[in-house]
Amino acid sequence: MVRKTKELGLIEQKQAELDKVMEQIAENTREYQSIWRERNASAEMGDVLEAQQLEGRYYYLRDTVGKQLDRKRLEIDREVDELKAEANRLKSDMPNHTRTLSRLGGDLDALKREFQGKLADKQTEIENTEYMLKQSEERIHDLEGDVQ
Repeated sequence: MVRKTKELGLIEQKQAELDKVMEQIAENTREYQSIWRERNASAEMGDVLEAQQLEGRYYYLRDTVGKQLDRKRLEIDREVDELKAEANRLKSDMPNHTRTLSRLGGDLDALKREFQGKLADKQTEIENTEYMLKQSEERIHDLEGDVQ
């Protein structure tokens, strides 16, 4: 039995990419919040050096990594919006294209009928001319006989 697999559209692919970034943002947030708690615990225990290192890691994750992830999220979100707008524009254009195709198909059929009629007329003219030529040759033969 053949299994059909659903092919993801570009919008769905970008949406999945956006979901992954959102998960990364949530994970980053959990991580830097956990580091802040560790920093507070280190500060309370008097380990200033450890607290400063954790604080540096906290700010790096919160500010640098957080901003990078947020820029990525905004970029993908913009791409999703652009893809959706393009899909909607194409969907709205489809009825016009369908009507145009239908009209052009009718025009083509009319041209086919017109040229079939012209072709039939020319074919009849050719047949009539061939008949007249044959009749003329036969009459000349009857009048003059075999001329060699």
